[in-house]
Amino acid sequence: PALSSISPSTITPSASATTLTLTGTFFMSGATVTFTNVGTGASSTVVATYVSASSLTTSFTPGTSNSNWTVRVTNPDGQVSGDVSLSVNGPPVLSSVSPNSVTVSGGSTSFTLAGTNFVSGATVTFTNGSGTATTVTPTFVSTSSLTTSFALGTSTQTWTVRVTNPDAQQSSVLSITAVKPSSVGQALNATSLNSAGITTSGNCVTTTGPITVNSITITPTATAFSPARVAATASGLGVANSSCASGTSLTNTNGETLRFQPPYPYRYLGLRLTGLNTVGGSAERATVTFYNSGGATINSVTLNACSASNAEANYYLTASADYTSFAITAITRANNVSNSTTFVRSVAFCANAPASACSPSGATASFNCP
Repeated sequence: PALSSISPSTITPSASATTLTLTGTFFMSGATVTFTNVGTGASSTVVATYVSASSLTTSFTPGTSNSNWTVRVTNPDGQVSGDVSLSVNGPPVLSSVSPNSVTVSGGSTSFTLAGTNFVSGATVTFTNGSGTATTVTPTFVSTSSLTTSFALGTSTQTWTVRVTNPDAQQSSVLSITAVKPSSVGQALNATSLNSAGITTSGNCVTTTGPITVNSITITPTATAFSPARVAATASGLGVANSSCASGTSLTNTNGETLRFQPPYPYRYLGLRLTGLNTVGGSAERATVTFYNSGGATINSVTLNACSASNAEANYYLTASADYTSFAITAITRANNVSNSTTFVRSVAFCANAPASACSPSGATASFNCP
């Protein structure tokens, strides 16, 4: 027998039987049809219904998963045809996407898509609230899992996501909610410390671990700095040495720094430091370093007080990647003159907002010195 085709040659997964028509030549009454699963090697043989020497019909139950099969005909005299392919291929079923709610900052988010009937080479389409669609090629993990990264922008909106297999069959859509963080400026100072339930004793507040104020986690980073002492005055916040004595710089002999971790990863930041000293007719400088989630440095900048009479330094960051924390890593004294106090009186920042939201007057266009 010569088997030339099967109709249909692609069927959808099902627990019910599907009728197939086999076309060829030299078929004999009593011929059998053998189905072999390409992936597992399992096979089954059934007696076909003889229509003519060029046509047979038979029933086949494909099962509920995508699979590939070979089909051959055997005549009663033992002669066997060549193999013809049969595909069991249903549309992808997308059951979940994780995470399905994302706080957006402009950077990419890693997503895991779970479902069934995924095929290597499938694509994932993200569509925003305005109907603009972007298609990406995910990493094929298995027939039930895909992973991909995608940037959902910087605005609050609902996105949809769907999977398309290489044969153009599509899943239904699921939703992802993108939420823009609050754009208000946040300040850290003695007042906000007290309002968070953190009290001061003299000019010191002592903690054995990180503290959180205004959703910002403040972490002393030096391992030698234990317990952590965060110096606070009536008007500000800073770091002193282990005795919290005045006259010390932010980075002292123990290498103490403060690391600030905002509640979300950000790419844009307006930062203001107040309380830099202006001894000797010139201003102090503060070094601020920005880090990503892996602890690698994204950027490091030196902030200069605008003048000897304006002990305030401003900066507006647009990073090349999302940062998850920043640290005041050093203060350089003006002209190396010894100061009676060296405190950053307050730290204020705004994320995903115009720099003016955190500026001293609330009206300047950037965080640069005027």
